[in-house]
Amino acid sequence: MTKHALVSGASVGIGRETCALFARKGYRVIALSRQPGGVEFADLEMTLDLESFEKIEGLAGELETEIAAAERVILVNNSGYGQFGALRDLSESMWQRQFSTHVFGPIKLAAVCLRLCEEHGIPLRVIAVSSVLSIAPQKMKGAYCAAKSAMNTAHESFWFDERESNSLESVSLVLPGPVALLSERLRQRHFWLTGIAAFFHSIAVLARHSASR
Repeated sequence: MTKHALVSGASVGIGRETCALFARKGYRVIALSRQPGGVEFADLEMTLDLESFEKIEGLAGELETEIAAAERVILVNNSGYGQFGALRDLSESMWQRQFSTHVFGPIKLAAVCLRLCEEHGIPLRVIAVSSVLSIAPQKMKGAYCAAKSAMNTAHESFWFDERESNSLESVSLVLPGPVALLSERLRQRHFWLTGIAAFFHSIAVLARHSASR
């Protein structure tokens, strides 16, 4: 049996680098993204649409096959995007998508994974990749900041709700800073990640701690 890492938002940036990190640690890496393809560090890629509970639930069958064969599972809820602009100008659909991506969908995915882990007696850890903007909002980024703040609270509440579970070991929050992507013309599919040294240190510590248990 092997340790499994499920990483959402795996196609670029933090998600892609997180897949690489867990692969180096010997995990079986399952990359989840809206448009999968080309994550060379992944053992398996799946399509994930966080705006639909039905589609998230639809992944249960495929995920169960993986989880049932795992020694333990780490879910990294990393999917995200920024809807910027003045709050007064944002439409209902913009708000809905922002919160579906950062709050509703990730919690639903965590719930599905926890249910499957409980059914098979597999330990689960959840890591939510939030943002420093969840505690330090900025101008013209209100919707993103609000969604990330809600993401923090939702994951903390998920822990309080489920901490008596025999499978759920922990729920962790990581609040990285900005991510800078190098131009595709300059370097194909290579990403410079700035201001997130603490993020990767945290992930590495969590991975080491999981491996030692």
